Amino acid sequence: MKIIHSIDDMFQSLQPSALALGTFDGVHIAHKEVIESVVKVAKEAGLLSVVYTFSNHPKEMNDSVETPKKLITPEKKIEIIEKLGVDVLIIVPFDEQQLNIEAETFLKSIIIDKINAKHVIVGYDFRFGKNAKGCVNMLSDNQEIYNYTLDIVKPIRHEGVIVSSTIIRNFLLNGQVEEATALLGRKYDLKGTVVKGKQVGKTLGFPTINLESTYDMSILKPGVYITETLFNDVVYPSVTNVGFNPTFNQKNFNVETFILNFNQELYDETVHILFIRFIRPEIKFDNLEDLIKQIDDDVEIAKEYFNL
Repeated sequence: MKIIHSIDDMFQSLQPSALALGTFDGVHIAHKEVIESVVKVAKEAGLLSVVYTFSNHPKEMNDSVETPKKLITPEKKIEIIEKLGVDVLIIVPFDEQQLNIEAETFLKSIIIDKINAKHVIVGYDFRFGKNAKGCVNMLSDNQEIYNYTLDIVKPIRHEGVIVSSTIIRNFLLNGQVEEATALLGRKYDLKGTVVKGKQVGKTLGFPTINLESTYDMSILKPGVYITETLFNDVVYPSVTNVGFNPTFNQKNFNVETFILNFNQELYDETVHILFIRFIRPEIKFDNLEDLIKQIDDDVEIAKEYFNL
């Protein structure tokens, strides 16, 4: 897959293409429907399959709106889209240029002149251009003028709920990771480097790895989760505490994982923590004995889940 990080780097137009447009925040099952459709159409029509998206969230440019928490990193977005078989990924920062480009200019100068789109696929609620004036109706009205065809993907529902990044964030914020997994089409995961912690877990008899993540981890409800830890392409059953460790009055948001039946040192290694099920919220314990008993209970729940 060819990756383009700036439209300004495209000195000449692409080959005739089928184009999917969207923020694709999280690349959930509805986003995949759009991207898989563009790959299918491109193969059938002998076109280049192209995805145009952003490396950040467009709402970052709106001071009056709270920026949504990140569901995935740009690197993870690239990895997922590549696995879907896309030929060219255009992933650019949503900046002042993207914010202020008129919808008509974006359509003519980028979609038509730069990307050379002959077929366009978008979600039902797609908007673009300055003040979000561009919409699916505008794309539909301009098909004959610019000689392209348009497909609009209808809302994707799961158990009656329209799939959206907002719904997924709400599930994660409420600890409903199983529901989030269904809408993402994969387990929600955090990737990071293992760093040295305060060795509290080791002292309690449950040595943990502490994750230094490269993106905002506070989207998850603080608490204890059944997880899997992916290291060197091997998946290990684990239990993960996400939050502030109130018993020890820690102020920083932490991700600490106890890997079952595991005794390797992982400092400075990169791991993925995949979240499966919420066990319980964080608790402030009066003494270490109660904390140790609760951790032991958490581990037993995980062992039962993994049949260990």
